[in-house]
Amino acid sequence: MQVVEQIQSLPLSSIQTTRQVREQFDLEELQGMAATLEVGTLQQPIRVQQTAEGYKIIDGERRYRAARMAGWTTIPAIVEREELSEGEILEKQLVANCVRSDLTSLEKARGMQRLIETTGWTPSQVCQRLGMSAATLSRLLSLLILPLEIQDRIEGGEIPSSTGYELARISDPEAQAQLASQVAATKLTRDDVVRKQRRACRTVAGREARATPLSRAVALLGNGSSVSVSGADLDFDRFIEMLEQILSRSRKGRQQGISLSTFLKVLRDEVQAHPRLKSGRAPQGV
Repeated sequence: MQVVEQIQSLPLSSIQTTRQVREQFDLEELQGMAATLEVGTLQQPIRVQQTAEGYKIIDGERRYRAARMAGWTTIPAIVEREELSEGEILEKQLVANCVRSDLTSLEKARGMQRLIETTGWTPSQVCQRLGMSAATLSRLLSLLILPLEIQDRIEGGEIPSSTGYELARISDPEAQAQLASQVAATKLTRDDVVRKQRRACRTVAGREARATPLSRAVALLGNGSSVSVSGADLDFDRFIEMLEQILSRSRKGRQQGISLSTFLKVLRDEVQAHPRLKSGRAPQGV
């Protein structure tokens, strides 16, 4: 049988605020909500739990604050029928706020961490209870391993959360801090951080394997085909960069309708006309 929850009108003075998943309350947003409540009604009641001192908020602290700002003395509320543990209250807060998607990523991350510590749930159980993927939970929790300075920059909007996930994968604190500063100064995008992080990983992994840099690389493609690239200090990144440059220019040449032999002659003439191109820096036009 479906249980119908009863909405009561409770005095605001009897309601206490407790530690919430939400840590930040935007003043302008609260003022806007309060202005609406001065001439209207509350669309969704708050949820509270009865205590010896009165009631404590489970969900709806923004609505509670806005109602006080609007001069209300009472507020519509649903009183939980059963006493909830701290873990159960936290779960309800996370479910409600994650569905509304109005928590910051760090607020969600701290809420998830509190839920794990309070209930003893495994990350897998948290995902199951909240309807969240393991990848999403992993990304959120990764923000908490970042230094507080970087977390503050994420909270302040200087660094996007998506970039914060990538910064958390960088094990070198100095490199991590440097990249974070560059991101905050809008000099780097998330994709830039990903590329630098991957390059750093490849450098560490391949440092011992590279005895001496290559000056020529030949890639056999089968059926008697191959691609040859020559240049000073060739590594994987330089190899890919050169292939991408020639591919880009080849496509432009094809769009212009020139033949392959003409295209190669154009490249050769450019190198002869501009000796600095022999260093490997590709010309920009066909």
